[in-house]
Amino acid sequence: FRAGYDFLLLRCQSGELDAELGEWWEKFQRAEEEERQGMLLLETAEPGIKKRRRRKRKSATASPVDAE
Repeated sequence: FRAGYDFLLLRCQSGELDAELGEWWEKFQRAEEEERQGMLLLETAEPGIKKRRRRKRKSATASPVDAE
């Protein structure tokens, strides 16, 4: 985690990522459990926008299409 976090901060400092992202992670790792739960809620999600569903993978036992 620490190496990933440090790399994230470097990317924020270089301008590759928004500084707000690094600040959010800084606050998140220092927060108490209850505050973390609140931070994980999608506060920026707009009402009425639906999440995309993932497609089911075809099973390995499905018959292949004829290549002829």
